[in-house]
Amino acid sequence: MNDQTVADIKRRAQAVKDELVHKGLLSEEDVQHFLHLAEDWKPENGARVVARAWTDPVFRQRLLEDATAACAEMGYAGLQGEYIVAL
Repeated sequence: MNDQTVADIKRRAQAVKDELVHKGLLSEEDVQHFLHLAEDWKPENGARVVARAWTDPVFRQRLLEDATAACAEMGYAGLQGEYIVAL
């Protein structure tokens, strides 16, 4: 991506955020909270869950029965994991 494309994306994202806040659909605090959570969303999180399931049979069973609750045990809950299914 070139600098102009990045600038355009940032400008559009800011416009969407401003409109959502203006209409009262989100507060500035909501946006900041979401940004804080998004910083922790990484592919490595899923890899940690899988690695634990490989090495801990009790956790694996909990993961298969209720992946949302099992992932919450590892701190992956809320917006990043409201409903998780493990196959």
